[in-house]
Amino acid sequence: VILVEVGCMLAYRSRPNGEDPDSCVFDVYSLELFPPGGEPVVQTTVIPDWKEHDAWGQVLGQDFRNMSEVTSGLHSVSFDGHWLNTRQEMAVHNAHYIADRYLFE
Repeated sequence: VILVEVGCMLAYRSRPNGEDPDSCVFDVYSLELFPPGGEPVVQTTVIPDWKEHDAWGQVLGQDFRNMSEVTSGLHSVSFDGHWLNTRQEMAVHNAHYIADRYLFE
């Protein structure tokens, strides 16, 4: 996910956490423009458990809290598989279609 504003950008992605289907590694990137000479020292922070950090802000905090509910829903007996929005997510569908053709045909 990439969220762009004037002069800054917030991006995050989730990656598999080994063989555990119920957890992930979640990367958050923040880029910001600064005036010449006003650049801060770059700092990388690793937070092993998101629940132990309370300074995520409103957007990321809400997204992180939603993930446990999404995971629960994926394990629900009524979950019949993913469906993509045919208007807004056709690029995602096409990318998977092309990858499947390349890998399996």
